[in-house]
Amino acid sequence: MTRRPADGDHAVVLAVDDGRLDFADSPSVRQTPASVRAGWRWFEVDLRERRLSGLGFPGARCRGRWRTRSRPPGTPSWTCRLVEDVLATAARDEDGLGAALARSHVPGYALRWSLPRAPRSPAGIRSGTVRRTPRELVRHACAVLLGFDEVLARLYPADEEREVLRDVAGMLVRERDPAEALAGQPLPSSGPGDGADTLSLLRTFAGHEMAHAVREAVDLHDMRAAQRARPAPHSRELLRELAARRTPPTVVTDRSGGAVDLFLRHNGLIDHVREPVYGRSADLARMMPRPHVLLKALGDMGAPASECVLIASTTAEQAAAQAIGLPFIGYAPTDTTRRHLRAADGDVRLVSSLASLVEAVRSR
Repeated sequence: MTRRPADGDHAVVLAVDDGRLDFADSPSVRQTPASVRAGWRWFEVDLRERRLSGLGFPGARCRGRWRTRSRPPGTPSWTCRLVEDVLATAARDEDGLGAALARSHVPGYALRWSLPRAPRSPAGIRSGTVRRTPRELVRHACAVLLGFDEVLARLYPADEEREVLRDVAGMLVRERDPAEALAGQPLPSSGPGDGADTLSLLRTFAGHEMAHAVREAVDLHDMRAAQRARPAPHSRELLRELAARRTPPTVVTDRSGGAVDLFLRHNGLIDHVREPVYGRSADLARMMPRPHVLLKALGDMGAPASECVLIASTTAEQAAAQAIGLPFIGYAPTDTTRRHLRAADGDVRLVSSLASLVEAVRSR
């Protein structure tokens, strides 16, 4: 559990490998192997309200407090830059500065803005008071990012994924160090609450000496499965409509990038997405909920996270988007997916079908 002093003004947190601060009992920290966590540092953060001025807009001031139940975005200096970026972006919004600031947010912080008072206008604006619907997010996003699982396809049927896990387990038994096996040293294993799937397996082996062998084995299975996978309902229309409006989506995933690229080409969809596909890193510690793949895609596009949207179906993708202030739409075609996403964030925006998002794109 995270240590919190009795006065409530400070908290002790971890500085994880991508520069974020996170509570020790957060899901993303618990999913990271102990060998990786050992290299992280502890910091004490100040929870008291801070006031910022001189933000590049005459008379504008901002008060901010770190919300301890949210994942913070990074160091205080980075937070100041985020606040400045939010204000600069809002000043260009066609709906006006006040409306834009009410929609904006800096992840992990509750902000209150003070602006030069105009006749019959409020002097204070609280960020995040205007909640955009999934249709509005898609309609106004400067870039759309799509997860692969469920949104574009289901790579493995449940019974086939179990076969993959058994095959990888057999490989581990054959290729692990005999001395370690004889000494009774256990291989990494997922916790009882984790799903039995290939992505959970890969996250478990992050930082392990057999991580490369496990990744290569799963990559091979991903490539085979990609040739049989078929597009999810309405996904083809979503890709085509976005591309037709000169906003081809970017695919970001923890699956093998080569496998997803093969799926798109095999089903005639590659021309409707922005290349390349951003797949999992060779470093398994960078898989989501780490936001590495999202930051890479956004950086290559030169697009600020707050002006884009991610449509995806897993809690790992949800947490990665939240960590960098990227608006998230949860695609929940089943009750199970809906429960998982809602349990991770009670305020998550959900859609049960991509059809409504297709209609939103057509109104862009």
